[in-house]
Amino acid sequence: MFYTIKRKKWQIVTIVMFVGTFAFLGLALARDWHAVQSFRWQFDWLNLIVWGFLHSAALGTLFLAWHLMMRRLTGLSDWRINFSVYSFSILARRIPLSIWYAGSRLYLYRKQHVSAAVVVGATTLEVALITLSGVVCYVLLLPKYTFVQDWLSWPILVGTGGLLLALVVRPGLFVDLVSVGLRIFKRPSVAIVISRRDLLVWGLIYLATWFLDGVGVYYVVAALFPSPPPLFDVVGVSTISALVALLALILPGGFGLKELTMGALLGVWMPIPVGIALSILYRLLQTALEIIWALMGYWVGDTKSVVYHAGSLE
Repeated sequence: MFYTIKRKKWQIVTIVMFVGTFAFLGLALARDWHAVQSFRWQFDWLNLIVWGFLHSAALGTLFLAWHLMMRRLTGLSDWRINFSVYSFSILARRIPLSIWYAGSRLYLYRKQHVSAAVVVGATTLEVALITLSGVVCYVLLLPKYTFVQDWLSWPILVGTGGLLLALVVRPGLFVDLVSVGLRIFKRPSVAIVISRRDLLVWGLIYLATWFLDGVGVYYVVAALFPSPPPLFDVVGVSTISALVALLALILPGGFGLKELTMGALLGVWMPIPVGIALSILYRLLQTALEIIWALMGYWVGDTKSVVYHAGSLE
């Protein structure tokens, strides 16, 4: 009973913060709407087409890592099932309350008799690996950024390098750290065993995702902005804003907070309201493409006649 009440309060706080962030975005745009209207926008179809290919490739790498993860943890090797579930879940994360992201997977995999513990554990592992690879992506491009102070770069570089070295020596440390984080938030620990090879393969795939998506953001900016910032700077801005969104799990896919972060960082090269408007347009483009992916998942993942019996996580 206490847990149910606490959970309801957390959901209320989540909704209030979501609405508050959304309202703040609206007010920020309304206050300086003249600057947004008077800005010299452009529309380049070719750059948008390039972005479509890059973001599709990024979604493809995300799916590949998820498919390999589920095959490793459950033996479920039918890519149609995993693609169908994943394509729907990436669209479900746009709905307020993060429970829809994991909940959609739990519901769809239950039809295949896959253990709920496996799905929750794999989803937690996925988010943790995406976050770690995002930090690595940001660190690898540190020398290329023009908006980061040198004194701030070194602590990040040393800390990330030390963590990666520790994971190479003891891959199980990654799961231990994830479990510690879950216990802090009073969530069950993850009972998963992963090898050094698992960590390396999945991590490299997610690292490719960050690069593809960051370059894709550059082409969206270049499609709408006459004089886009340098490529590596846009990749860095994309990476930081996405990492902030991942840390803010109380928001659906980081909506609002990611846009504010991206708009503020792009303010180095353009008015902040313009940066916010651009980031919102980018989110709309993302959602439109993810709807197409969900339709593809429905088409290729017609698994009504396919039933897979998976064992438990233990």
